[in-house]
Amino acid sequence: MNPDTSETELYALPLGNDSYAISKLGVTSKQSLVAFVPNYSQKKEESIELIKYLISGEKTKGVEERNND
Repeated sequence: MNPDTSETELYALPLGNDSYAISKLGVTSKQSLVAFVPNYSQKKEESIELIKYLISGEKTKGVEERNND
């Protein structure tokens, strides 16, 4: 629960066989996988951007900036 908005937030996205990360690894799974960000994470925005990259392979501005650090 977000203390500021009192809304429940879920940070999880599916990683299927068609996701960028799974296809690059050259593996397949009979079941869908899930990537999630724990509620206690101090870097939620960065974690969400990383998960998006794992799914699509497209670098966002946030991912590119962190790679240059």
